[in-house]
Amino acid sequence: KDQFLAALHKRISKLYQRDTSVVYYDITNYYFEIDKEDELRKKGVSKEHRPDPIVQMGLFADEAGLPISYGLYAGNTNDSKTLPSMMGDLAYEFDIQNIIVVADKGMMSGTNLAHIRSHRNGYVISYSVRGASKAFQEYVLDEDGYIPWGRDARYKSRDQPRVIEVVDRKGDKIKRTINERQIVFYSRKYAEKAKHDRAKAVEKARMIAEHPALRAKATVKGAVKYLNTIRYDKQGEVISSSQEDMVFDEEKLAAEERLDGYYAIMTNVIGTNPG
Repeated sequence: KDQFLAALHKRISKLYQRDTSVVYYDITNYYFEIDKEDELRKKGVSKEHRPDPIVQMGLFADEAGLPISYGLYAGNTNDSKTLPSMMGDLAYEFDIQNIIVVADKGMMSGTNLAHIRSHRNGYVISYSVRGASKAFQEYVLDEDGYIPWGRDARYKSRDQPRVIEVVDRKGDKIKRTINERQIVFYSRKYAEKAKHDRAKAVEKARMIAEHPALRAKATVKGAVKYLNTIRYDKQGEVISSSQEDMVFDEEKLAAEERLDGYYAIMTNVIGTNPG
């Protein structure tokens, strides 16, 4: 496999001038309808939500989307733990170095970011605005500095230090501060999509809140987070125990709606030299 992929890479590079300055990485898995696990096929987090043993496959693609290399991992391997070894293969088997890795936030743990930086590589990752600190959300919502981008979008950026958590070789977790460029986008279409995706869960949550008989259905995916449980006595006075009721969390919904349409990426790539 390694010899085949290396020969294929050389051939593609010669014929099509493959560009590996930017590489894209992601991971998927395959399930097997077997009863017992083995060394490779193990139960893990299935992309298809199946209980069967799976195998993880990591894949690097070049800037044109053509595959470069893949690796297989046991089904119980955490996605983020596959990236360092795959990057090692790129450097050793393909002599691909000084790259910019593009991946989603689930792949880019603090440990992986430190690994990429220590090997003098770059990264571009998505970043959750909803899960970010209050200070970052305030920066996102501040209209100052945004630049129009087309008819329905805008963006702004800044260079800012960020604290990440890194697991060292001893397994200890340590805090490190890294400097990054933070780029924030707003898209009206993305905001409309977020509202549409949330509509069904909000509707079910309101229905459950208004009809106590449907309380057992509060586990409907996405709906339960919009429900608050309060306790009250027979006179309707709120107390710490007794019967329970569920009320729709308007504040939770409002907080989510404020961030609709915003998206962020983090990168240590400030600029590239075309020469």
